[in-house]
Order: sequence, then C-alpha cells, then structure tokens
Amino acid sequence: ETEFDEAERQLAEWEERGDKGGIRNFYEDFGKALEAVAPGLSVAQLRAGLKHYDSEVMERFRAAFKEMMGGVEFQPRAGNLIPILKKMLHSRAFKKRFKGLAIFFDEFGFTLEKAAYSKDILQGFMETICKNEPNVLFIGCIHKDFKSYADRFSKDDAAVMSARITQVDLLNEGIEEIIGAIVETDKEGETWKKEIAPKTGVFDQLLPPCKSLDLFPWIEDVDRIRQRVLEDIYGVHPMALACLLKLSSEIGSDARSTFTFFSGDVGGEKGSYAEFIQNAEITVGGGKLNLYTVDRLFTFFQKELSQKNPELRDRQRQFVNGFYASMDALRKAAEGELFGLQEDERIQVLKTILIYQLCQIPTSLENIQFGLYCLSKAEKKQIEAYLKDLVKKGAVFFRQQSKTYELAAGTGEDPYDLIERYLSDTKLHPKDTVAAFLEEAGGKLNLNFLEAKGYNLPFGEDKRFRMRFVRAKDLGPALWNEIRAEWEEYWTKPKSSFEGTLVYALCEDESEIKVAREAARTISDNNVVLAVPHSPQPFTETLLRVKACRYYLPPNEAEKISAQTESRLRDIFENPEDGYLPMLQRVLRDIMEGSGACWYWEGGKVLVDKPKQSHKPADMLCDELFKKRCRIKHPDLNLCHDEKWRTGKNTALKQAIGVLLSAEKVLIDNGNPDNHGEKRYLEKVLLKGAGALRRTGSEGVVTYFECETDPAKIHDDFPVLKELCERLAELNPGEALSVGPFLEEAKMPPYGAGGTPLMLSLAHVIRAYGERLIVYKDSTRMVEQPIRSYDDLIKIMSDPAAKVVFVVRDISQAQITLIDLIAKAIGAPPLKHGETRSLNSAFENLKQWWNGLPPVAKVIGLYEKDRQGRLSKLKDLMDGLTDSVDRFDFMLEQLPAVYMRGPVGDSLTEADAKAICDAFAEDVKLLNSGEQLACARVAEAVCEIYGTKGDMIECENVVTRWYTNLNPNQRNPLKYDQEDAAQFLTRLADQSVNFNTKIVKLLPKDYGFGPVADWSSLHIKDYVAKLKQAKAEIDKAKPVIYKPIVDEGRREVAESESVWVKIPDGATTLVFTDDGSDPRTSIRAQKATTNLNLSELLKGRPSVKIRIRAVDSEGNFSDDVNVELVSKERKYDLQIQSNMFGDQEATFKCPKDRMGLVAVLKSVIRYGVRTNLLSASEAQELEALLSDLSKGG
Repeated sequence: ETEFDEAERQLAEWEERGDKGGIRNFYEDFGKALEAVAPGLSVAQLRAGLKHYDSEVMERFRAAFKEMMGGVEFQPRAGNLIPILKKMLHSRAFKKRFKGLAIFFDEFGFTLEKAAYSKDILQGFMETICKNEPNVLFIGCIHKDFKSYADRFSKDDAAVMSARITQVDLLNEGIEEIIGAIVETDKEGETWKKEIAPKTGVFDQLLPPCKSLDLFPWIEDVDRIRQRVLEDIYGVHPMALACLLKLSSEIGSDARSTFTFFSGDVGGEKGSYAEFIQNAEITVGGGKLNLYTVDRLFTFFQKELSQKNPELRDRQRQFVNGFYASMDALRKAAEGELFGLQEDERIQVLKTILIYQLCQIPTSLENIQFGLYCLSKAEKKQIEAYLKDLVKKGAVFFRQQSKTYELAAGTGEDPYDLIERYLSDTKLHPKDTVAAFLEEAGGKLNLNFLEAKGYNLPFGEDKRFRMRFVRAKDLGPALWNEIRAEWEEYWTKPKSSFEGTLVYALCEDESEIKVAREAARTISDNNVVLAVPHSPQPFTETLLRVKACRYYLPPNEAEKISAQTESRLRDIFENPEDGYLPMLQRVLRDIMEGSGACWYWEGGKVLVDKPKQSHKPADMLCDELFKKRCRIKHPDLNLCHDEKWRTGKNTALKQAIGVLLSAEKVLIDNGNPDNHGEKRYLEKVLLKGAGALRRTGSEGVVTYFECETDPAKIHDDFPVLKELCERLAELNPGEALSVGPFLEEAKMPPYGAGGTPLMLSLAHVIRAYGERLIVYKDSTRMVEQPIRSYDDLIKIMSDPAAKVVFVVRDISQAQITLIDLIAKAIGAPPLKHGETRSLNSAFENLKQWWNGLPPVAKVIGLYEKDRQGRLSKLKDLMDGLTDSVDRFDFMLEQLPAVYMRGPVGDSLTEADAKAICDAFAEDVKLLNSGEQLACARVAEAVCEIYGTKGDMIECENVVTRWYTNLNPNQRNPLKYDQEDAAQFLTRLADQSVNFNTKIVKLLPKDYGFGPVADWSSLHIKDYVAKLKQAKAEIDKAKPVIYKPIVDEGRREVAESESVWVKIPDGATTLVFTDDGSDPRTSIRAQKATTNLNLSELLKGRPSVKIRIRAVDSEGNFSDDVNVELVSKERKYDLQIQSNMFGDQEATFKCPKDRMGLVAVLKSVIRYGVRTNLLSASEAQELEALLSDLSKGG
C-alpha cells in the first residue's frame, strides 16, 4: 500500500516544482506520457485512484513513469518509509481492519552483513516506529549474535541499535514437521510401496542410537522419531539430520540453512538434499536403503567450513584448521601411494569427525560408524581400519581416556588474526583507496578506455571513451572541468584521444548513491556519462583485507610466518571462489559491467538504465553524438585513433592518394589485389561507397574516372566528403574555405572522422576541382601552397594551427581558348585527343619558356624601336613571374592586359583571345630569335675590324685567314704583355672549339662581359673595341722577312740551263713546293739551306709550278714567290694525273707548229709503249712515219 502514497507524493512534488527546475517540467511530461500509455485517463483521475489504493491505477502510473523517464522503473524511496508507516498506522481504515503491524524480515543477518541499508533509516525506524508505536512488531532472523555484526557500525551506532532490540534464540522443537511438509514423502506411490517400504526394517537399527545420543530431545516417543524423522524425512540419516540442525544455527547463512537444504533454494547444489535425491540410487551395496550420511554435510557447508570464513568463532576455527591440518598430513603420507585422495574414503571419516566436533557429538568409533551408516560387521571393521591408518599417519589423534578421535592440531598463527592486526593499524592502509582498488582489482583489465563495441561493429569504427572511477563525494563541476581539460589535451593526439568519458560512481552505501544522483544534474558536457548504482557496491573492507594478505605474503613478508600459515593465507587471498582478491575483482567487474546502474548524461538526463551490456552506454552516447557518421563498411576508413595515415605506413592509402594527386588520369586497375589503394579506397570508398567517381572509359582491366564535385551526386554515406563539396560549391567569388577549422570540425561530433577519410576527402576535391582550386598558405592569399604529393597533405593534416585556405576559380570557354593559344605560342607539348589544356600546365610552360630564354634575348634594345614598347611591358610582367604569383590572375588578367587597352575581366571573347595570342605569338617568335640576333650583330661588328661586311660565316673566314697568315712569333700568346691579345690568340689556337663558340661565348667571357647569351645589356661596342685593339697589337708584332731572290712568273728553259733562287738577308732557309700548295702549311714542302737551282725540279717533266718562301731562324715566313718553269724539250709531253675518282687523265700543251705537233704525238707513242698499248715494233714504225713528217716540214 505504501507505493500509492509515494506515487501521490511524487506527483505533488512535481506539480509544485513546475518548470522552476530549469531542466524540464516533469509534471507536464508525466501528463503527456500518461496520455500515451492510457488514453482518456487524466492526471487528476489517476491521483484520485491512487488515494483509493487502486492497484490498476498504480500499474498505469508505473507505465507512465517508465515512459517519461526513458525506461527507468518507478521505485519508492526508502527515505519515505517512516512517514508512510506512520500515516498507515494512524489511518482509520487500518485500525478498523487490523490490531497492529508485524514485520518479518527473513535473513536480516545477510542485510546487516553486507551493510545493504541506510543507517539513519534503520535507526529512525527502530526509534520512531518500533519504540513509540504500541502496535508494531519487527522480527528479523540472524544466524549469530547481534554483537558479531558490530564491526559494521561505529561503536556508538552499535550501542544505540543494541538497546532497541531483544535477542531470542531459535529452537528446533517441531522442526521435523516443517521439514516433513517441505519434503512431502509420497508413501502411497509405487516406488515407496515396492522398493522402499519392504526395506524400512533398517530403521529399527537406527532408532536406539537416536535415543542414546538424544539426537532429538524434544521427541520422546521412539515411534514418532521413526515416523516423523526416518519416514517423513526419508533419505536422510538421523545423525545427518541432527548435525544439519546444529550446523544451521551455528555456522549457517542465508544460503545455507535447514530450509534451503531441503527446499532446493540453492538450486540443487552439491551436498544438498535436492541434489542427493535427484542423483542417488535407492539402494546401495548389500541392498540397504541409500541414506544421506553425515560426511556429505561438509560439501553442503563447504563455504562456511573454509579457513577463510571470518565468521567462524575461535573454537570453530580451531576445528576447521585441525581438519585441514589432518588433510595435509594425509596428503603427505599418501604421496607414495598408488591412488591419490580423490576418492579416498578416509576423507569421509575426517569430514565426519569435523562435523561431530562442531556439533559437540563425541567422536567415538561407534558414533563415527553410526554417522557413516555402517550396519554390517564388515562395514564397521572398514571404518575402524581407516581410523587406525589415520592415527598411524598422524592425521588423527586417538585420546585413550575418552576413547575418541581428534583432528590434527593446526600450527602457526591464525591468518585471520594477522589480517585483523593489519586492519587495526590504519598507518598501513593505502592513502588513495580508489587508486589501490583499481590497482589490485584491475589486473589485466583495460581501465583506460571502453570501446563502443556495438556502435563500432557495423562500419568498422574504433570510438572509445575514457573510464574514470570516482567516489560520490568527488563528483561535481570541478570534476567535469577536469575531464573537459583532459579531453582537450589529448584531442589532437589520435593514439591517446577519446570521444568522451564514462564516470563510474563508487558508492558503498545508500547515502553515497543519493549524493551521486544529485551530482548527475550538474553534468555540463554532452560527451560525459555518469553511472550511479542502484545498490551499494562496497569495496573498502575487502580491499584492506587484500592489502593485508599482500602485507604478510612474499615478497613483502612484513613478518615471518610459517609455511602452513603462508599457504592458508595465500588460499584466503587467491581462492577463485571466495578469496579476497577474486572477490575484489568481482566487485570491480560488476561496477564496470554497469548493468546494476542508471546512466545519466548532460543535465542529469537518463541515457539508459540497467544496460545488459557493459558497452551499451558508450554505444548509445555515440548514437547521440555522431549523427553524421560515415556509413561505408571498411576495415580502416572509419578508424579515428589510427595513425598509419600520418606515419606513411598505410601503403594502400598512399597509393590511392598518389593516383588522385599526381596520376595523369584517375584510374582503377582491376588486375590489382583488393588491398591495393586503387581497390581498397578508390573503388570501395569513392566509387561504390560515396558515388564520387564518374566513369569516363576503360582499356582492358583498367577503368578511368573523373572526380565528382557536385555534392548532390555524392552519397550521404560519406558525409565528410559531401559536406566539403557543399562548402566549396557555396563559396561566393572572393570567399575562401579555411581548411584547418573544417578539419577540426570534421573530427568533432556529429562527424567524428579520423585522418584516413579526411586525407581521402581532401585529395578527392583537389583532383576534382583541378586548377580551379587554388590552395594558399594563409588567408592573405599572397603565397600558394601547392599540394602535389601525399607528404604535402600530411603537413596540412598534422598541423593543428594550419592556416591553409581553399579558393575556387571558374574559367570561361574564351579563357580556355586563351590558355590553349598561349601554350601553343610558346611551343607547349600538343594535347592528346579529347584532352583540355589546363591553366596550371600552361602557366608552368610559360614559366619554363621565359626562364629558358637567354638573358640577351630579354634586352629590349636589341630589337627594332617600333617593337620595343610592347616587348618592354611583356618583359616587366614576365620578370615578376614566381611561384607566389596568382596563376589565375596572371594568365587571365595581367598577360592579356599587355595586349589590350584595358582590363580584360570575364568579358573576354573568343575573338579577343585570338587577337591577344596572335600578338603574343609574334613577340614570342621575336624573343626566341633574340640570341641569334645578338650573335649576328657581334659578327657584323667583328667583320668591320677586318675591313669587310658579312655574317658569322664571313666573320669566321676573314678571322681564320688573318690568323693563318700570322708568323709563329705573332701567334705565340706569351710574347704579348697585353692580356686581351694573348687571350685572343689562345682562343683562336684552340682547335677543340668551333669559331662561333669562341666569338660569342669564350672571348666575351674572357674580356669580362660574359657569354653573349648571358648579357642583360648590349656590350657589342665595348667587346669589338677590345678585339680591335688586340688585333692591332698582334699585327704590330709581325717581323720583316724578305722574299727569296728570283724572277717570278713563267719561263721556258732548256735542260742544261740553270735558274737559281737566293736566300735573302735575314733568312736562313728556303721552303718550297712543286705542286702549287703553300709551303708554309703543306706536308709536301721541301727545305733548302743554300741557294736553290730550280732547273733540277724540271728534269724529266715538261713543266713545274714552284712556290717558295724564305724562313728566318725563329720560323717567321716571308711572302711567297711563284715560279713556273717549262722545259723547252718536253713542253709538249703528256702530263698524266689521277682525278678525284682515281682515273688517270692526260693533258698537254697545244702545239703552235709542225714540230710541236710531232713532239705531242711522240709523247703519246711513248705512253702507249709504257702502258703496253703499243709494242716496240709498232712504236718504231710510227716514229719512222713521224720522222718523215718532220722532214717533210
């Protein structure tokens, strides 16, 4: 009934608060929820029904409450218990129907044990209700003296509570009837009648010990024992039943009592009656009925009979320690035996002795035999033999005086005494209990991050949340600020970053839970969630016991303890079932599981209550935060804590971005494996996932694409790319997109994108927009930031302070024509079929052309005056061409403006483009010829020095001829003090370099002007002046050598006549040739150191042409003398010579008279004889005829 008042009280509180709370109007929201779950029922009608305790109305209230609170169930607050009870006790309706109120609290000891209550409420209940109200009775069942729970309270609290209660011992009288009602033995069934009843005679053998041992003192009638105990509670040996009743009251617990033993509330666990009946055969060896014996109770009470049980009294602990000491002794003695202790019946004896000692039953041989259901002599002898063996092995001690058996005595200090000693010394306790709790219970658990596994699974993400474990008192605005600062610190470091924080409130009692719930209202960030448990989760006491164990165990060993004590202490510490450390670990796992908590987020709103999975809160928070997540399933696209994209270890991503940024065409080679970048990212993400690639063609297994810029054609499954394209498409002229802030925004909710999708998105738009997308280093747009490689992108992505901006420029068709014609004018490579000239490529070609021009070509004074004006403007513009220039403005505004009267702008037409480029092409052609023109001007000027006119060829001829005629003394550079003359001669003597190179490159450089091509201004006059002065110096150094003394010209001489040539004064030698070549250079030249008789050269020949020079001692030559001698006797002889093809040709001097003719013919006859064309006799006949002819003349 109290639920109704609590519900009405809650509604009244909400109605009074209204919308003053600031977060929401709960009363109004409840009305909406009620309309949804119970249409037609108003809040006023519902409240009237609550006042009349209408259970149906209460259910509708619950449903509306759950709907309004997002799935949280309505739970009456324990703090309202006292006023609710007072109101009920004083109501007329209650007094009319009842005398008073009796509250029965079964297993109240369990609540005290776990401190699962509010101290203030419990004390207030005892004081206000139980003490002051005359018609209230509270009965709680505990398994030990109330003082045993005193360590759960302070001394003052324990004293107050002890004064409010009356302790009454529980007795077993009549218990057999209750147990019989639970067991309900079916004596009318066929099994009982056919298999059990015929063998119940065994009960007669069990009755005498029941009376002699007084196992059931409240039952005096033996027949009643048989009926109520042996038959109605069939299957349990009477000694086992007696011990069960004793143990239940002495060491039992909420889970191990007489009733749970029989009722099966423990789920038929080992050692229970339910487990025995279900699995045991009806009869055992010898045909006797199978009964539950005393030793089996050890299994049922195994937890309570553990050395680690802190609730054991000293004497009980002594018996339990003795049992384990006996087990140790038996184990050591059994090490050499063939079979181990697994099925050793001696252990049954030890268990029976322990049970008897705890129940204060004499451990005599007879009693042990009775408890183990020994009826035959053989069975009794076997037990006796076991006892003797145990005594012999030191596992059991036989006391002669009393004829009883005792378990071995434990040695060393009790581990629990050690633990209590540690607990009492607060100086040894950890200062930071939360840190110690996480350190001890954390183990191999990941206490740093919790992954949103359910959220991450569909699309391969790695969203995660920082885990914080905080005491309730430390929750509040200061903590939220600390969490926010931590998140901001790590946000730019993918390996350490996280999407938000899950705070686990550590609440060890109800008051801390209340504090945590209040703190939830102050949560200020939408990525922070607080888990508040519904029930206390105490850990401090267990933590201290864990620390106590560590304090005494190796390697710490604060005190020297025995090996047996160490073994027991380690078992207490580590036992998987009830060891302190596993217990502490289970507490932490329960906290981390979060299934027993309500999860609050921003403003105290409920995110989820009692989630079934530990990662459910993280999943739900991700759903709230990341509304625009990438929905392309991919192994690594959606990872935001992966840094392979930054370190370059993601080879596939580098391959994909390489194609986007630098490939001639965007392509996917289907012959590549699936892990190749073209398949992994271009195909799976951009093509199939985002629809951002448009197919343009294919060649074999290679498919070609263009990147899409229209955001309407990009799928919503890749929201970051779509958003980037939308923002670029929405830019107005003159506007720019700041890349850094966009990247930061994309990493935040609602996108939550990592480095990989952002790298891919940036590369995509750079390729898609091409040259229309201008990337600047900052918003001033003064310096471009070219992005041509993966590393260029990394620099932008990795710099949180990047100021890079994107600007989009559009190009008209006329401007496209202009760009193409400009590129053609400077000789750019021709386009392939279907290819469009890009502004960037044309710009680069233009820059390369201008940089490739020699400086002299850029000297405007080199050209005709009528061309210099426009060329000067073009040069001024081109000289400012650097990487920092705005390419669009340069190509589409500044360059056309040189050829137009005013700004071009967007009004450029096709005709304008053609006119501009025609004029530009003329200037390009002229500039390309600039170096050649400069060289021609130099050649003309040099020719003038030698008194002639002409081009570079004529210049070479005249200079070479002049140099050849120089004598050795003149050609020696070392003879001149003037450096220009020496350099001139040195260059002319170098046969490894052609003349053009000497004149326009080497000599200008030697004279300090540099090569003609590198002139930035014209130095022709100065250069030629230096050459002229050098020539004059060389000419002045020529010595005077007289010609050989002889008459020049042609003369006829007889063979006996002499023609002498004399060596002139100053000369020492004559050099001459007889083939008409210059003796100065001819390889056939001959020398004479004395006067020469030229007639000697004519012998045997009709004529000879001789060229002669005189030479002095230093090798200087005179001018040449030409002399032709004609033999009077042989002047008509044939002259045989070979032409250029190797054929012999004959020449002769035409005769002027008959005698001359006869001489020619005789010469022909002699040629015929020499060449065997005529025989000697034939020749004689012919000569005879000629002689006659001669005579006749």
